[in-house]
Amino acid sequence: MTSREKAPGGLSVFILGILSISFCPLLGPVALNLGNEYQSRCLLDDLEPDPLATIGRILGIIGTVLLAIQGVFIIFWLFLTCA
Repeated sequence: MTSREKAPGGLSVFILGILSISFCPLLGPVALNLGNEYQSRCLLDDLEPDPLATIGRILGIIGTVLLAIQGVFIIFWLFLTCA
């Protein structure tokens, strides 16, 4: 059995994913987008994706959801304070 080569560049997706859930949820969509591009590039080049990139993509999804929740709370707060 031969193992496929791992594609480079997965660490940046992982770092952005961690930053999106810990400090800045605005990085969530960026991590998600980079993770999707990374996975499609791996499929095209027949390379094995780095597990860190997959984890970073999942963290990017979580960060994007947190960003959406914060946006809803901000709109709700603005509605309550202006009404």
